[in-house]
Amino acid sequence: TVGATAEALLGSVEYLRRTEFPNAGSSFLEVREAEATRLYGFTSTLGATVTLRQLATEADGLTLAGSVTLPTTLQGSRAVTLGTSLNRDTLATQDDGTVTLPLTARLGAAYRASPSVLASADVVYEPWSAFESDFAFGGYSPTGAPTTADLADRLRVGGGVEWIPGGNRRGAPYLQQVSYRLGAYVEDGFIEADGQSLLTRALTGGVSLPTRLSNARVDLGFEIGTRGEASGILVRDLFWRGTLTFNFAERWFVRRRLG
Repeated sequence: TVGATAEALLGSVEYLRRTEFPNAGSSFLEVREAEATRLYGFTSTLGATVTLRQLATEADGLTLAGSVTLPTTLQGSRAVTLGTSLNRDTLATQDDGTVTLPLTARLGAAYRASPSVLASADVVYEPWSAFESDFAFGGYSPTGAPTTADLADRLRVGGGVEWIPGGNRRGAPYLQQVSYRLGAYVEDGFIEADGQSLLTRALTGGVSLPTRLSNARVDLGFEIGTRGEASGILVRDLFWRGTLTFNFAERWFVRRRLG
């Protein structure tokens, strides 16, 4: 199947700086200076999937998929305001400009060896070195001035395995209907600090618990990994994350049938 979607992008970036001035009624008056950038535009995502069945056995199958989000140019404006609370005045004339976002390419493959075992892998590529902007952002300067951080191409490679002891057998004991998952990924981030890339390595896993509702599940997941290196100006971070998701297995675009 091949599909295309168009989505509107709207972003807002606001930087606040707190300044205190004396007044007659109190010792200090809180004044806020804000720099806000608003962006808007459109892009499209094209994708396709192919499924091959009965490659080695009658129960196996291989699915290949890919998608591309096209590069886009966003129109934007930036304004600086100063004032107390929500009562702010514009300090300078609003600046208009454009921001060019790179494409995003994704490739994936999933092989179901049996009703109990599924293995998958995917690759994501984003050439952020092609990013262009008329506005300055953290780590990016449109004038070409040197910065401590530069944009680089992002590459993420990951894979994982799912095991369901009971497969699709109806009436299997509860623990044999639970899906056990384990995976890992490596990501070369889109930011380079002083010429050093931010490499992330992580291990992921979790379980998917069936419920009394048909096809509804409760997913428990974890992620633990490291980001960066203990060399140069970088530091190595150890991070972990847990997730709890209720999956109601919605079936979209399926026509209802009576009888």
